[in-house]
Amino acid sequence: GDFVLSGGELGAALIVDTVARLLPGVLGNEASAVRESFSDPAANVLDCPQYTRPAEFRGWKTPEVLLNGNHAEIEKWRRRAALQKTARQRPDLAAVLPPENEAPKRTRKRGSRAGNEHAATELENKEVLQ
Repeated sequence: GDFVLSGGELGAALIVDTVARLLPGVLGNEASAVRESFSDPAANVLDCPQYTRPAEFRGWKTPEVLLNGNHAEIEKWRRRAALQKTARQRPDLAAVLPPENEAPKRTRKRGSRAGNEHAATELENKEVLQ
């Protein structure tokens, strides 16, 4: 991103970390470097939101699709979520995506719960935690 540093130390540390994570054994799981933001230069999108246990935390729930074991549906969700995250956090990248990779429009449903509470989508629930 665009930022100003007070010295070269932090910039040098970023370069060391960036290069070191490509070396075998540096990451706990080699596959971790395969699926992350910008790991596929052709895709030019951020990684999808990440979830961990418990499946529900402070009222925020992991999307059901990630818990159902259907790997094809999980992959579709990840792609859609990555495109939405890119559109939200890096509109400069989203603006140059080819038409087949455009981020889907975000929608909100209001007033569908008792007491007229905001009924956020599962993806929006996670976005608040990021």
